[in-house]
Amino acid sequence: MVIRSIQVPPINIGIDALSGRGLGFFPGLCANGHVEITGSSGMGKSTVAKFIASYLFCSKVPVVIFDFHDDLAISGIRTLHLGDGASGECSIRFLEPTPLALEVFGLRGCLENAVRAIEATGRRKLGDGQINVLRSAIMELWRRLGITESASDSPAAAAKSIRPSDLRDLLLEKKDEAESSRERQIFDGLINRVDVLAACAIFEHESPLRVDDLLQNGARLHMQGIPASMRGWVARTLVNMIYAEIAAMGPVKE
Repeated sequence: MVIRSIQVPPINIGIDALSGRGLGFFPGLCANGHVEITGSSGMGKSTVAKFIASYLFCSKVPVVIFDFHDDLAISGIRTLHLGDGASGECSIRFLEPTPLALEVFGLRGCLENAVRAIEATGRRKLGDGQINVLRSAIMELWRRLGITESASDSPAAAAKSIRPSDLRDLLLEKKDEAESSRERQIFDGLINRVDVLAACAIFEHESPLRVDDLLQNGARLHMQGIPASMRGWVARTLVNMIYAEIAAMGPVKE
């Protein structure tokens, strides 16, 4: 999301230790929209980040916070708990293309996003044979649920419920139909990878996390309920989903 200089005035974040003058942060003048805050433990990185986020929120700019350490709560910004069991309240449905993404990127573009997300769960890249099988399985899953490019303008397209366990079950079904040991080996590798996702309740909750709602209203995403081994992947996947939705929206109009 591009922050225009006309939207947010300069933010006074402190005093320059060398000159003694006020230190300002200019959101609308960031060359690429990214800011890095560095410093040793206890120097105030989280405090500065919270101050900037709070200022943006008060300026009606939606703010999405990934809170890994439970120290970025900000008054007024809602908290969504991501995690397993009772600690989680919504599910990440990275296998479901949004109506907007379908309309802009088409089935093929959405398919590649889903394949890349699954590939990123492992240390090794998927082989060509595995990628082709995975593409075929996801497309069949979408067809069974009526997800097509022609359905991109239908509210029903956003109401599908696709979980990693659905993909795993389909892969198991296809494995039973495989005729060669080589094919079964390919399915075994994919099933093992998808099974890791299916075992995490964050992908299986009933209520999905809506990316369009995040972009419109912002939220603090509480990440501590996610298994430590999955937090980085979940954050990267969510960021990719958010950026894909922003790209589908097109240029920001003045």
